[in-house]
Amino acid sequence: MSLKDKAWEEVQIKAFTHWVNTYLSQRDLKVENLTADFGDGLRLIALLEILTGLKLTKKYNKAPKNRVNYIENIHLGLMLLKDAKKMAKGYSIGAEDFADGNLKLILGFLWMLLRTFRQFGSAEGESDEGKYEDILLSWVKETIAEYELPVHDFSHSFADGRVLLALLHRYDSSFVDYESVDGSKKSENVTQAFNTAEEKISIPQLLDAATVAAGNADERSMVLYVSLIQNAFAAKARAGELESTKTGFSSKMSELKAQLEASETEKAEFASKNESLQKQIDELKAKLQEQIELNEQLRKKNSDLEAENDALRKSGSDANTQTTYLNEKLDVMKQMLQTETDEKTELASKKESLEHQVSKLKKEKAELEAEREHLQKEREALEHEQKGMMESMERFNKAKQSMEAQYQQRADMELKGLEVLRKNLVEHLGDMHTWKKYLEQDREYKADSIQNVTEKAIASASFEDQCTQLSQALASENTRLQQLLKEREVEAAERAAAVAATSSKKK
Repeated sequence: MSLKDKAWEEVQIKAFTHWVNTYLSQRDLKVENLTADFGDGLRLIALLEILTGLKLTKKYNKAPKNRVNYIENIHLGLMLLKDAKKMAKGYSIGAEDFADGNLKLILGFLWMLLRTFRQFGSAEGESDEGKYEDILLSWVKETIAEYELPVHDFSHSFADGRVLLALLHRYDSSFVDYESVDGSKKSENVTQAFNTAEEKISIPQLLDAATVAAGNADERSMVLYVSLIQNAFAAKARAGELESTKTGFSSKMSELKAQLEASETEKAEFASKNESLQKQIDELKAKLQEQIELNEQLRKKNSDLEAENDALRKSGSDANTQTTYLNEKLDVMKQMLQTETDEKTELASKKESLEHQVSKLKKEKAELEAEREHLQKEREALEHEQKGMMESMERFNKAKQSMEAQYQQRADMELKGLEVLRKNLVEHLGDMHTWKKYLEQDREYKADSIQNVTEKAIASASFEDQCTQLSQALASENTRLQQLLKEREVEAAERAAAVAATSSKKK
């Protein structure tokens, strides 16, 4: 291997190690050696599940111990590409190649994955069809269009480093002070871009800055390097979508939590109001009891005064003045009694009003409790629905694959059955032709020409036309055979009569 080929191989190893790890990091996995770390099939299965979006349903060995286990795992992993219909045409790599650590074929396989699962974010109505390098270059142009930089190829267009710095600035404006970039300082710009990409987003340095600045960069290496930058953009977009989904779910949970807290607050306020009203009712009851006792005392005093008044009346006229005084005192006591009675009525009315308020508050408490339970059920239903949707999607995919397999199997069996039926019809027509010849032999007149439909004669027709022609020929030949049989029976009867007549004359 030449030094140039060796350098190209090292570039691919560094680039694809980083590329693979950007995906495996989603499952807390990583590779350090491409020839060894794919050997047991576990990391390969994880990578292909992430790229295809499919889940390997077949059981595989999660703790492989020997070469047989390794090859079985790798084979099942490669089946994911066939299931997703993502295996490039004309390209083949076997499970043994991964197990043996065939670096050349593994790098070629990773190139195929990079090209197949490219994520350039085409707008609606556009297509990612085309040469990978051209599409990648178009992505660079679109991404930094606002910087108004010429982008024509992967060598000279990147020589002054401004395109690389513009991409990094577009990724995160805090990475580069683009306003201060001097296009004449090519090597310095390229070095800054390589160092920034490595420090900020962990992209390895695949090329020599001086070589790139001179416009002599290997285009294949530059394509790989730009692919890693584009992959960083795609990973950032995926993280943003995930964060958006997470934020939406958190917002919904916060809303439900706020509603539950508000319900708890209203419940506490209701309990406080209920307690306050209960205290007021107890105080009113105590006052009412005091008023009742006071009224009883007034009645007793009134009775005593009336008794005293009667005694005074009996004592004589000299007691008239005292009687008048007592009567006036009695009137005052009656007015006081009436006042107490009115207050008692008012207290009873207030009691009834407070009891009505308590009843209303109890009803509101029950409604709040019901609303709280309803919100809790909605939250549980939302979580259950999310889980059900994921399970339904898995069942739907399994059912679809099963139905497609059953339909294909049934169609194959029906075609085989129809082919056997067609061949039997041709053979039956030939048999009828033979019987027709037999029945027409020894005839004094020439028999009608027989329609001899053969498989060669109808081979160019469609399957439905072949069946139609064979059916018509069979019907015609059957009618002709019936006619010949009847004629044979008539001739046999005539010959028998002739023979009988001849025998009678001889006797």
